[in-house]
Amino acid sequence: MSKNTRDEILDQCFKAVSKKGFVALRTDNEIKNLNITKGAFYHYFSSKNQLGISLIEERIKPYYENLWGSFINNPENIRENYVELLKKECRRVELNGVYDIMCTMSVEINQYDDILKESYANFVNEFLGQLQSAIRQAKGQGKIVQSGDSKSQALHLLNGTMSCFLLAAVKESTEMFSSSTKTCIKNLEASFFTERGEALPFA
Repeated sequence: MSKNTRDEILDQCFKAVSKKGFVALRTDNEIKNLNITKGAFYHYFSSKNQLGISLIEERIKPYYENLWGSFINNPENIRENYVELLKKECRRVELNGVYDIMCTMSVEINQYDDILKESYANFVNEFLGQLQSAIRQAKGQGKIVQSGDSKSQALHLLNGTMSCFLLAAVKESTEMFSSSTKTCIKNLEASFFTERGEALPFA
């Protein structure tokens, strides 16, 4: 089944926002790239902000649920799945460059209107809740240290992951990104879990 115009708009804009952020998105450019009329665009999205809300719900949220799916859904192998997640990101970065849509949107969120800001904040909070639930289950299985609360650990994990992109983006270097992920894994081995899956004090 071929994609309809609305799906094509969302796909095109998701790619653009992933690389440059939502603030830099120019709907006129994407309308031109898609070879559609402004009328066709505004038939589906009455404004750029409404497009942003649809992107969060229909593209960004599913993207992260898929990217982190193994980590979230399989606490038994939570460490291995996290390491594999970073390895996949390294492969993606080598092909497409250093960017992460959550990092970009988090940095620019103060430029959104209140409704879009709330929609993005709800997405991040829901995503953190999924990480928190997975960490809680992994702690129950002895895969992660018991000290500290799972919400703080979820924030620690997500912030540590995002820092790889933020540092690498400054350097504009895939090599720096690869080095950052290795450092992230090393730090988590010491504060989250060890090579043998033994719990250590959480830093």
